[in-house]
Amino acid sequence: MNPPHGAPKSATPAVASVILAFLGCVLPFLPIDLTTVRAFIALPLGLAGLATAAFGLMGNRRGKPVAAAGVILSALVTGLGVWMIVLHVDLVG
Repeated sequence: MNPPHGAPKSATPAVASVILAFLGCVLPFLPIDLTTVRAFIALPLGLAGLATAAFGLMGNRRGKPVAAAGVILSALVTGLGVWMIVLHVDLVG
């Protein structure tokens, strides 16, 4: 069922961006055997978090402060992902 015209839409993209950013921060550092993919986990999650946060900030939606936090966290995770890939390439190659 669609919300009435003019009513704010849900905050789902904002919450999804924070969850993706959290996963991008936590998954690379879990003590499980991820030797071949550990350096490549954070970047896609950070980019997906940035995309969903940007979508959460557009239009008449609820949760814009959460989406702004998602942008900040996802940007940090994206930076972490780039840093981990640079270290991986430097150590391997």
